[in-house]
Amino acid sequence: MWLMTTKDRPQAAERALAACWETGMRQRGIVYVDGKNHTPYDDIKIPPNWEMVKWVDVGGIGNLAGSKHYIFEKYDKERVYGWMADDNIPVTQDWCAIVEEAAYPFSLVHCRDEFVSLTASGRNHLSKTMNLGGGICWGGDLVRCVGWWAPSGVVQGSIDWAWTSLVGETPIGVYRDDILVRHDNWRTGRREKDENDNLEKPFIKNDINYIKQYRQTRGFQLIRERILRESVRIRQTQC
Repeated sequence: MWLMTTKDRPQAAERALAACWETGMRQRGIVYVDGKNHTPYDDIKIPPNWEMVKWVDVGGIGNLAGSKHYIFEKYDKERVYGWMADDNIPVTQDWCAIVEEAAYPFSLVHCRDEFVSLTASGRNHLSKTMNLGGGICWGGDLVRCVGWWAPSGVVQGSIDWAWTSLVGETPIGVYRDDILVRHDNWRTGRREKDENDNLEKPFIKNDINYIKQYRQTRGFQLIRERILRESVRIRQTQC
């Protein structure tokens, strides 16, 4: 199951989904439309095996974390869970099948993005899964072992930080430099900056502070210990 969370970028979402199809992605997914201004999405083209969910229609939560809560609660037995932003453009042919196979059952796989990967320090962090690139895919058993896809208590910010704090510098995190899922962040000059890029919103700062504290809790450390034990067990059974 793949998820694209999008807000006020219907044309960008359509372009990203078209790139998914053109590069051989045939896995099913959901476009989760965030924000009050959702009617511009009514006419965009999506792959035939994808569906569109508008948070206002499902009684969901209108934010990034909410979209992940919705998917994980509704589809709790998926083989893998993949996520893309609406400014992620897959380039490598058959990328999706490759990352799904690498993620199943208990890895977090992410790809070169031509954003973070543009610098030596960025590539170093990606290689250790201390930061995440594009086309992110989680093994379903990993997400179920953690118990969440996005931690409760946040809206948008630092969800990646929570995950890299769990799996960074462990065998669970897998970086695929050979696969390109380009991140057309505004800083790359590939698109204009918009309100979604505003990191000065109060809730973003609250999210960062929440994850900063959550990472130090005993509960978080117990999750990390649990997934590391399970990872070792799985790898031993595969030998």
